[in-house]
Amino acid sequence: MKGSEVHKLTDEELKTELARLRNDLFDMRTQSITEKVEDSSRPSKLRKDIARLLTIQRARVLGNEKAPKPRRKAPRRHRLAEKGHTKVAKKAKKTAKKVAKKTAKKASSRVRPAKKTTAKAAAPKHGARKKKVAGKKKVAKKS
Repeated sequence: MKGSEVHKLTDEELKTELARLRNDLFDMRTQSITEKVEDSSRPSKLRKDIARLLTIQRARVLGNEKAPKPRRKAPRRHRLAEKGHTKVAKKAKKTAKKVAKKTAKKASSRVRPAKKTTAKAAAPKHGARKKKVAGKKKVAKKS
């Protein structure tokens, strides 16, 4: 059962639906012991439906049934600018330009040019290990 369907139910319908789901869950438990169950995920679905019904029932008791979130208001300066306040409109326009400039700058900074190879870049850095040359050591002969 979906949440939108549950929100539409009255308090009496909620109680009867809750009793029906609890009875179904009991039957599923006994059936799982005595017989082979076709859908093994059904008990968990029933428990979730029961929890959903209990949550909505409790919210109605407390008087704060979940309502959709209100849309976020635009900043005050934007609302005033829409009404025609000149000082605020100028400031809002200025900040909008700054934001546009920053986003353009970020976008251009993401594309990095290829690195140039120079003599310094090709030379090994200070502290880098040098490769050992394989070869025989000269041994001084004693006469």
